[in-house]
Amino acid sequence: VATQALCHKIKDQIVTLNSKIAQGEKDKMELAQRLASNSSEIARLYQKAEGLSIREKSLSEELQNLKLTQTKDISEIARLKTLVDQAQGKMDNVSYERNQICFELESKDRSLQETVKALNQLQQENSTIQQQLDKTVSQLNELNRDASSNTVKMEGEI
Repeated sequence: VATQALCHKIKDQIVTLNSKIAQGEKDKMELAQRLASNSSEIARLYQKAEGLSIREKSLSEELQNLKLTQTKDISEIARLKTLVDQAQGKMDNVSYERNQICFELESKDRSLQETVKALNQLQQENSTIQQQLDKTVSQLNELNRDASSNTVKMEGEI
């Protein structure tokens, strides 16, 4: 009777551990999907940041050229100042966008690192659960062998 109770307890533990493994696998898949999504988003943001850097450089060169031209012709000073101010505004906007993207990249990078950390932890937990399951199955097999041996002995005594 004690062996049967222990067998039922071990079977319940196996069911519980299998449930935890299934949930762990589900969590692992969700984390992998988040990881892929974050990686794709980071790649897109890097690409956009590169484009903005090129644009910023071009605008910076344009601004420098406009400043040089401004000194050449006094009659054009007012018009060129307006162009310089517009270029400066564009450059400020691009710098602001670039800074925003850098902030987003840092945030996504932290999120990605957290996701990777959670995925690694989940894999470690799954490994531990699998080891527990293997040990429990081994114990159950040993109990089954003992029970079979006891049954044979009891039949021999009868």
